[in-house]
Amino acid sequence: MNREQAKALVEKYNRGLATKEEKVWLENWYLQKSAYLFLEDHEIDFNKIEAELKSRIFNYAGLEVQIQQTKHRSLWLRIAAAAALLGIVSGLYFYHQHTTVKKIQQSELVQDVAPGGNKAILTLANGKTITLSDAKTGVIIDASSLKYNDNTAIIPNTGPLAQASGSDLLSPHAVAMSLQTPRGGTYQLRLVDGTKVWLNADSKLEFASNFGENRQRIIKLNGEAYFEVVKDKHHPFIVRSGVQEVEVLGTHFNVNAYTDEKAIKTTLLEGSVRLHTTGQGTTANRVLKPGEQATFAGNKISVAQADTESVMGWKEGLFIFHDADVPTVMRQLSRWYDIEVEYSGAIPKDLFTGGISRESNLSTVLKMLELIKIKTKIVQTETGRKLIVNP
Repeated sequence: MNREQAKALVEKYNRGLATKEEKVWLENWYLQKSAYLFLEDHEIDFNKIEAELKSRIFNYAGLEVQIQQTKHRSLWLRIAAAAALLGIVSGLYFYHQHTTVKKIQQSELVQDVAPGGNKAILTLANGKTITLSDAKTGVIIDASSLKYNDNTAIIPNTGPLAQASGSDLLSPHAVAMSLQTPRGGTYQLRLVDGTKVWLNADSKLEFASNFGENRQRIIKLNGEAYFEVVKDKHHPFIVRSGVQEVEVLGTHFNVNAYTDEKAIKTTLLEGSVRLHTTGQGTTANRVLKPGEQATFAGNKISVAQADTESVMGWKEGLFIFHDADVPTVMRQLSRWYDIEVEYSGAIPKDLFTGGISRESNLSTVLKMLELIKIKTKIVQTETGRKLIVNP
């Protein structure tokens, strides 16, 4: 495809007229040509592309990039804009700080790895477990039944499992339940009070079948989840993650409490929350305002303005990175693709800004990483697949 044909196809996409096959073809063409793609400003309105990008991926992937002023800057920004546009189709785009543009040999992939999906296990108070349907997206807990969020039944109306779960839910007392996603899994949950929870990969939420007459609505989280809490000023909603507690009356917020992360991060999008921590004889309390993020590490809480695009990308089906280092990127990919990551030498010190669709196969992600000089390969081991990152 020559430059005029590329220009015409990109413009066709901008007008929403490209077919599915043309979008896929355009993606493949870009991955091959992106290392030396150059389009003059008069050929394509990049401001329009920028606007299209922001609206089409839920305003979570802007094109504002800080790159060192070099003779390559203008060229790279054009490439980045085109990459971002095609990222809507292919599922990814990356910006690399201090980048010079070169063609890079692709890594040999032993095999591809499919993205994660809707996977979770619901555990009842009696210890019975239910593997939830991967064709559904969420589960609803109410006082008398278990059902998916399309109102179809999770369990049959008769039989031992139905009788056991029914007795649990009909109990006037709050009984413990849990929802757990594996690596490569995500699921939604609506609690008995109407609160909505989105659970990220490799996470566990412990909650009560009903809150009964309890003064507080207490749940426990290990991993990451986004909450839209139903307001009830008489019954505060408490999220416990280790020694941290988040107390709310009704609000929207995200908690990242993975054990392999250095800190617990709580990000407030709407409303107000109070953080309370106790550990090693110390106590800390902070109140967050919308747009703020609290970081709890070393028994201390620090508060700063949140990068809400990066924080909320996973809920919208995206990885979003702003100045993220390689280990941060790899930890997220490891959880979603359920693959072990190993560094064969020194860990690259590159910082990345960009986005990756969580619906992309791992090979697509690795191809783009190659364009920014991160070489990888997938190997099969006795315990599973491993992603080797080379310096």
